Amino acid sequence: MRRDKQEMQRISEVIRGNADNWPSAMVALKETRSFTGGAYSPRTVANEISRGSGPEGVFKVGRATMIPKVSFTEWLLARAGRR
Repeated sequence: MRRDKQEMQRISEVIRGNADNWPSAMVALKETRSFTGGAYSPRTVANEISRGSGPEGVFKVGRATMIPKVSFTEWLLARAGRR
């Protein structure tokens, strides 16, 4: 079932609000649980990345996997549209 327009607007506001309050332009994979308020674990996001269906622009810095905040936010919003 698709979400209605009002519900999607509320979800978008929450996700974008969290992104606006995030202190960096990047989200470390290990911080995805914190960024999403517990909705997505690092393991879940890592699995989506390995399948090729995760956020775009992921890169490594040493051992840390980094996700651009804008890309992660857009990925979350796209997934929120599904039910």
